[in-house]
Amino acid sequence: MFERLAWFAESPRASDDARIAALYGLRGLFEGRAARVLLAVLADTGAPARVRAEASDGIGYLGPAVVARSARGLAEATSVLGAATRDPSPDVRYGALYAIGALALDSLRDAVAACANDEGTTVEGHAVGAEARDVLVVLDGGRWPGT
Repeated sequence: MFERLAWFAESPRASDDARIAALYGLRGLFEGRAARVLLAVLADTGAPARVRAEASDGIGYLGPAVVARSARGLAEATSVLGAATRDPSPDVRYGALYAIGALALDSLRDAVAACANDEGTTVEGHAVGAEARDVLVVLDGGRWPGT
């Protein structure tokens, strides 16, 4: 099952919808190797933004314990997510911010703060700057607003 999901998630020949479904399936496995695939897809700047946004959301969903079990663990997540906060796509930036907060990557506080005034909006209408401000609350030890 993992191999098939990973193939679809990483394959540029698969449709965006198939890739997104595979990424969603991978995050449900709660395995370090799934985190590795999600990070690889997010890092692939040639992949469509909505595919990469799903990958970033999945990284946050997996949480720090699972991501730490991936090949290069939280160090790779920190590098990939930090770069994603500067992505041209608001959807990718928003997903990266969520993952940073979910993984409690305090080392990316400056990257998050740099997004606090980001006026970008996702296709679903979520404000990137508001997410950055929420993540800063989380990194300060607070709870996600609204929870």
